[in-house]
Amino acid sequence: MAGLTKICCSSFAFFTLLLLHWLLILLSFSFLHYELNLICSKTDDLFTQRWPLLVDPDELGTRWIQQHEIGNGLVVVREQDMNTGSSHDPAVTVLEDALSHCIPKGIPLLLLDLSADPPSILQNILARTTIEDGGVRAYRVGTVTLNFNPSFRLYLATKQSRPQLSLETAASLTVVNFTITVHGLHDNLRQILVTKERPELEDERQKLVATTSSHQRALQDTEERILHTLSTAQGNILESEEAILILQETKQMSDDIKRKEEQCVEMETALLLCCEQYEKVSRPAADLFMTLSSLSSLSPMYQYSLSWYISLYISVIDNTGKSSVLERRLNLLQEALVTRVHSAIVVGLAAAHRLPFTFLITLHSLRVAGALKEEEEDMLQHIAANITGNAAPPPASLHPDLIHYWPALHHALSLEIFRGLGESLEHNESPWVNLLTVDVPDKTFFPQPWQNLEHIPWLILVSIFRPDKVTWAVRLIIDDVLGEHFASPASADIKSLLEEPVMIKTGTRTPPIIRPPDPLLLITSPGVDPLEEVMLLASKVPDLQMKNVSLGQGQSSVAEAVVCQGVREGQWIVLQNLHHALNWLPSLANLINTIYSSANTSSRNIAGTMNPNFRLILTTEPVDKFPASLLRGVEKVYVDNPGDARHALQDANVALTRQARTLYFDEEEFEPEDEAATYRLLHGLSVFHTVVSERGRHGHLAWAAPPSFTMTDLSLAMNVVTCSIGEGRKVDPELLEYLVGRVFYGGRVHRAEDQQVITSILKEVLSISLKIPKERDEDDKDGFSSQGTNRVSNRNTPSSPASSPNKENDDSEEMGLVKLFPDYVEKLEELQEFVAVNIQTELHKVSGLEHPEVFGLPAGVKRVEEGERGRQFLSSLAKVAGAQTLQYTKAKSMLKELKTFRRMLPKPIEGADDLRHCEDQEVADILKREVDKYNILINTLHSAARAAIQTAMVSAFVHNSSIKCNKNKIKGYGRTRG
Repeated sequence: MAGLTKICCSSFAFFTLLLLHWLLILLSFSFLHYELNLICSKTDDLFTQRWPLLVDPDELGTRWIQQHEIGNGLVVVREQDMNTGSSHDPAVTVLEDALSHCIPKGIPLLLLDLSADPPSILQNILARTTIEDGGVRAYRVGTVTLNFNPSFRLYLATKQSRPQLSLETAASLTVVNFTITVHGLHDNLRQILVTKERPELEDERQKLVATTSSHQRALQDTEERILHTLSTAQGNILESEEAILILQETKQMSDDIKRKEEQCVEMETALLLCCEQYEKVSRPAADLFMTLSSLSSLSPMYQYSLSWYISLYISVIDNTGKSSVLERRLNLLQEALVTRVHSAIVVGLAAAHRLPFTFLITLHSLRVAGALKEEEEDMLQHIAANITGNAAPPPASLHPDLIHYWPALHHALSLEIFRGLGESLEHNESPWVNLLTVDVPDKTFFPQPWQNLEHIPWLILVSIFRPDKVTWAVRLIIDDVLGEHFASPASADIKSLLEEPVMIKTGTRTPPIIRPPDPLLLITSPGVDPLEEVMLLASKVPDLQMKNVSLGQGQSSVAEAVVCQGVREGQWIVLQNLHHALNWLPSLANLINTIYSSANTSSRNIAGTMNPNFRLILTTEPVDKFPASLLRGVEKVYVDNPGDARHALQDANVALTRQARTLYFDEEEFEPEDEAATYRLLHGLSVFHTVVSERGRHGHLAWAAPPSFTMTDLSLAMNVVTCSIGEGRKVDPELLEYLVGRVFYGGRVHRAEDQQVITSILKEVLSISLKIPKERDEDDKDGFSSQGTNRVSNRNTPSSPASSPNKENDDSEEMGLVKLFPDYVEKLEELQEFVAVNIQTELHKVSGLEHPEVFGLPAGVKRVEEGERGRQFLSSLAKVAGAQTLQYTKAKSMLKELKTFRRMLPKPIEGADDLRHCEDQEVADILKREVDKYNILINTLHSAARAAIQTAMVSAFVHNSSIKCNKNKIKGYGRTRG
């Protein structure tokens, strides 16, 4: 036991020095890294007999290993390259060649990007199964025998957060989870912020760590000197003057070091107090990244790298306005970080997921401001997940219309803020029943005192009583907390993503490196052309060469060659349909990482020196098995169908502007009224496309067989108009109606009922577009030139009902369809101004589009659609909330399990001393000895559990080591007992 204790104490002293050494090399202070460093240390026989497998989505551990082993000639092999032929001998694979080179010479080997079990050729190495070959230990690798060098080290790494490993493989490896934690990320972000804002504090911290490390090392030297003196002393140590002198000197030195350590502890405490004020930014920033990480529960395409987030975080610190008042400065940083993160992420989300993400940002802001209670947020998540089982029976006096909502209400009544709600439902039921049928369940419709609820309690009640108005309520909350521009974010600016180069600072005296922007990944949905804007941008760049490769069988090598050529020559390279080459995408990710990593250091890569004019554009459909390594290294833009009718009309008018810019009206053949009528007609086609496209959101309620209309259909319809004008002839309305209603759009439907719907909507829109003002001469009605419009004093405002012609016969005008048309337009600029004022800047105020009658549907369809959107929103919120719960409560779950284990432990047996009064003294001695052994075992388990609980949130290393140490004590106790 004494020998075992000595080994454990010596090991822990060595561990302390290791931890301080790792801090000196700026390793992030996270408990996950400690276990890896123990595995990497040269004393691995004390800790493990298994090779490490790094679960490393953000490449934190692999980057550190490459730095740690750089002096030992580390060899790196990626999974996609393992089975390719070696450059030395094509008959030998790269992996076999690496093993033959590393194992005999004791060179470390790192295997990256493992997607499943390691190759079978590593079976004997993973199991550490060696053979004797001429008295030398050796590994049998395939058909080759390799002499084993004790210095050989094998590291395996995967970017998958949950690697699929067989039981045999898992048992032969030590899995080290490098998934980032909130605590570790917060420390890292705080250190970055302090370094930027108060560099003198960071310098003091580093000096303090170095001083503490030297003190610990000196203290260990004195302890070893004492032990050496005691072990080598001859005879009675009290008679050795030399030994006594050495002990006195070391004792005095030890006391001096301990006093200095106490001073260091005081300095460290003072530094931490200075740094804690910056946690107002760093802690919410860490939580915000965890929110981004949880988005992968909505779609596997939503992957974000930690390095990208830290770069954005540093950019916010550098570019946000300064302030001499610290509180003001921190508030500015908070607001800027939220804005930048939202604008960067929302463009890469599908339309259905943008509102849930923005609401998560809103919850984050409320949480930071202290305006969100944890129990209220938990209740909202329970309502969203529809966890309302095991509810008590409803009260007998509850109104029958409210019984359906009772299970969710029963859970909500547990909140303190809803105290008295049950009595109000029973005794003041009329307002609650009316709430079920009102158009807008505003707070004013709630009985007192529920009219003064805060945002989240009010949303809980809306989610219970009116799930069809959930998205409406969420938008109001977002507008109030973040601002209107968050609820209706702008579309992605692909031009800025492709045109602006990246400036990389390499030092204060060296000029920055200019490299192309990160690769652009366009995630497409069915019926959307993702490359239209890219092609338009490329056409404006002089002398630009653009190459397009559509991936499929046998195109991977072609694509790789084209990329390398584009890097050297500065071409724009488009790789389409990546989802057809999923097996090749890890190699593409490796190629992109190699090219852009070398560009950051202005060095050559496998493709040559990067030309700053190079651009890489990728397109894919969303697929579950898309490699995360590629998603984390690109800029993502989700090219999706518009989320609602207002955004659909906005996109349609963008297409209109592109088409109209090519128009030229010959003054000899066209009158000014013809030009105005043409623009109004193009605008009418935009409205028609919006109506028939958005009608499809109602599925079989709107169409017998729901079709899928695209922007290509709208472009074809507009081409009929622009081609007619380009040929110098007027547009034939009947021909336009036939081509649009029967061919372009009608050709996508297969039922006669759907064809009639399209024709009816088209005629109604064209009748408004081609409407003839009353004051026009009757003689001008024939031909295209008669389609002028009524001049009004305010040209760019929607027409009022009083000024609109034929109001009594135009039902569509009452629904607001006519208000989507300008009263007068003479030039394209006037139409653009009308769109900007009435559609783009005031989307939520556009009249007409909120009525289902505009789409030719009954009024009841609106509530059905809103209810479906509300359920989808709550479902998305529940998925993300579940993912966040797993991330945030991992440490709490560990503590909970440890506390439960400690409570289950029995207490020591008391009263053993009373056995001395037993008549059979021999039996009493045996019982007392067994009781003492039992109590030692129980006390050891209690001590181990108590130590693990105290250190679980600080360091898993201490937890694991203490458990192992106490296990050894228990084994020693068992051997003593035996």
